[in-house]
Amino acid sequence: MSIVKVPGSPNHELEEEVKQMAAKLADLRATVLDQLKATRASLLAANEPVQDMHFDFGSRHLPGPSRLPGSDLVAVGSNEGPSTGEEQDEAVEQTQLLKQKYLRNAELASDLLKRLKEVMEFMGRIDKLGSHRPVIHPAFKRKRSS
Repeated sequence: MSIVKVPGSPNHELEEEVKQMAAKLADLRATVLDQLKATRASLLAANEPVQDMHFDFGSRHLPGPSRLPGSDLVAVGSNEGPSTGEEQDEAVEQTQLLKQKYLRNAELASDLLKRLKEVMEFMGRIDKLGSHRPVIHPAFKRKRSS
């Protein structure tokens, strides 16, 4: 026996709904990663003010007297580093704050990756269910009249 697809029949309508849902799911799967990246970037931009700071990593390894951490911070557009002890302390404090923010962001990124992995596993299970043809108990099948 073969099932004839008749437009307007309940089976045809259900098949159309399933096709539409599959298309929506494929679209969501394609865009969810981009949306997460954009959302994460906007949240980070909203929570952390961007400072125009430049790190000069090259001069750190030059021989000479030891320098304070953060003394290599140079504001963009200026040719000299912090000169007074107060400015050096402020620069050190800023680097400590940046390190703390980066560590918090790294922790949040790992949580985000775990959650994303869970979502992808769940979507894989949904795909398996979509391709699976369940066995319908005979009590729930429609009886055909001859």
